[in-house]
Amino acid sequence: RMRSSSSMWVVENAHEGGVKRVAVKSISLRRRGFPVSSTTKVVSSSEFTYLIATCGGDKFINVWSADGGKIARLKCSEDVVDIRWSDPKVSGDDIEADEDVDTHDTCEDDTYAYEDSLDLPTLAIIGRNNTVMIWKNMVPEMKSGNEQVLHLSGFHDEKVTVTACAFSPILFSHRLATADSSGKVATWDVQTGSLECVTKYHHRDAVNEIAWHPQTGASLTTVSNDGDGRVFDIDGGVKDPGSCLHTLRWMAKQMTHVTYTNCGRLILTATCDSYGNGGRGAYRILIWSSVSGRLCKWYDDHSSRITSLSWHPNPGTRNILLTGASDGILRCFSIRASPSGAGKALVQQDEKSGDILRLAGEKWTRTTSAHNCVQHNEYGGFVAVASNDAYVRVYSSDALELKHERKCGKFNASEECACADLAWLKAPISTKTDNGLAEVNFWGLVTATSTGKLRLWRIPRSQHSMVAEDQNHGESGHALQTLESCTWWDPNENADEAVPEKYKNFQIQSASRRNWHYLGPGMNDKLEHKALVLKGSSEELEFDGIGDNKVVSDALLPGDGDVSEENLETIENEMQMYMTERRNFMKDTANSSKSKRAYHESYCEKIKPLRERRGRIYRNLKNLDMI
Repeated sequence: RMRSSSSMWVVENAHEGGVKRVAVKSISLRRRGFPVSSTTKVVSSSEFTYLIATCGGDKFINVWSADGGKIARLKCSEDVVDIRWSDPKVSGDDIEADEDVDTHDTCEDDTYAYEDSLDLPTLAIIGRNNTVMIWKNMVPEMKSGNEQVLHLSGFHDEKVTVTACAFSPILFSHRLATADSSGKVATWDVQTGSLECVTKYHHRDAVNEIAWHPQTGASLTTVSNDGDGRVFDIDGGVKDPGSCLHTLRWMAKQMTHVTYTNCGRLILTATCDSYGNGGRGAYRILIWSSVSGRLCKWYDDHSSRITSLSWHPNPGTRNILLTGASDGILRCFSIRASPSGAGKALVQQDEKSGDILRLAGEKWTRTTSAHNCVQHNEYGGFVAVASNDAYVRVYSSDALELKHERKCGKFNASEECACADLAWLKAPISTKTDNGLAEVNFWGLVTATSTGKLRLWRIPRSQHSMVAEDQNHGESGHALQTLESCTWWDPNENADEAVPEKYKNFQIQSASRRNWHYLGPGMNDKLEHKALVLKGSSEELEFDGIGDNKVVSDALLPGDGDVSEENLETIENEMQMYMTERRNFMKDTANSSKSKRAYHESYCEKIKPLRERRGRIYRNLKNLDMI
């Protein structure tokens, strides 16, 4: 797992003072006339080539090629806080429509002109003392003109630190949102460098993160150290441009992260209150409606500060979220909109959480393996975790099973090295082996350390994926996405048959779905589930023999009675009688606390079999379409 051959290349000293951030830009090769360098050691893929941007403690921004060569460098006058590539959502229809309009010119030296193209590399740089910069045309082979460095000034105060930025995900919008340590938020036109919109209300403290609406780009949400989240109307479709549509307020000291579900209906925020929950700390995930601004659900599983969020890119019928935290525990959640109170994690992975650290001034739990970044790969089957113990670990995204473990540097008392950041390459890449006879196909994972080391790792792909690629040359991309996504499916969706009791975990055995797993209901999910037998798929199921999630059978038990509405009403009346008796007993002030606890335990023992019996009768009535 830690062989030197596991990495494609290493840059030992990418930045003096360590690497803070790494960002990868994918450039589509579907464009006509794109030049591919014959000296490139890494054949990127049939669809993409890559630019890797890094920033560090030396105030430099470096751009690297996919083979580890330095392409461009920019010196900044202030410390850099973050860097972001412009990466709008591009569909195949967008590319084909753009190619129909022949606006691209071929230069005399056969380089490709990128004026107004989809893949023009544009990098946003933010930092201290009012630093907001846009760096364009930094790569010689991709230039549409002279190299440009735009300084976005005139809004943020001179001595503030710009703390957050985000490009609009909408194609051709050319928008960048920025926010600073004083709580102010603005949007810019990155084509001209002009100020576009200023929010009318700003936060009382530093803004930690910005998220655009993923479908419309007409609004954005910010979270701040003042404990609030705010949804701003940027286009003015509901109110005046810059108006605050909703204030997402919770009893929290800080909101640290914000993101939308892919459909844009829900907003997710992460909170941090180190002194809450009786001094143990309160670290919640809150789910809000983006339409009404109301709180729908929350998740309280975390015992320390949440450091990173990552959505499964191909989640099936669920919104699957993975979180990293300072306690070194990786958690998987199924995010739902139903206003059903507190939720629980589906799966937790704590095998590599490390030793607990006790640091002065910190109330939350921090471990030697605290997470710095969590990120799914493009298909969603793998999730990579960058940790403070100098390791990067790759897990399966469904069961959180450790697949690969790579050590990025030394970790000891004399030289502390943390894996500070990581980024996946967008598509699998291939290269020739040493003898040049065989081709190796793998995922590329870029990691950066606090000691300045930059590395591209080989992450092997599953064997059945490469077999499918050989068998599906024309549509290998679609086949590989299906086989490597580890998609989650809700058993209530497209279900036909009841699951037998023995099937706690199962896997669909069909050529196109052999890697779609269902792990059973979550801790807060209702247990009335049916089998995942999709239309047109194989009905053969295989019991994996692992896990403890129970699936309820609809089969009637002795004493349940007949399947009728009268029987159902009789059961409900008996339950209502017990509930009324309990309510009266609890209200009686003459009863002691000890007697009330004993009565409640007796009540639970009597009501539980009635609830199960009622559930079986009700489900059978539903199956017969009698109610």
